[in-house]
Amino acid sequence: MRKIKLRPAIANLIALPSNHANAVIEVAPALITHARFADELAQTGLHAMVIDRAQVFDKTTLLHALYQSCQLPAYFGFNWDALLDCLSDFGWHAAKGYALIVRNTEAIKTRNPDDWATFLEVVRDAAQRRADAGAVPLYMYIPASK
Repeated sequence: MRKIKLRPAIANLIALPSNHANAVIEVAPALITHARFADELAQTGLHAMVIDRAQVFDKTTLLHALYQSCQLPAYFGFNWDALLDCLSDFGWHAAKGYALIVRNTEAIKTRNPDDWATFLEVVRDAAQRRADAGAVPLYMYIPASK
């Protein structure tokens, strides 16, 4: 297995322009699954949240994984609009930025591509809302397609 130079790779990711067009960032699978990937992002000031549940295969399982991993508020409605509102705000956890790290995407992309496409749209819309409001950025890191 090839060693990954984690710090330079993270530095390159963080150096990306912080606009909504770059809200969803594809990362080499070996990097995104690296044991210290989230910790290194957190050291840059980002609040890193790892969504790493192999059983995420549709909207329901995805929203529950996000609820747990992102520590969404109890009033979270488990629908796309509620997710958009929460990702646009994050008022319950102050940080210099937010990083969703979604490691296992194949099941949902294969079994429910419409749910996956909607999720990507929600993340991009939330990042745009944050940018429009002058709030700190939101990024989502996903494994690069093979």
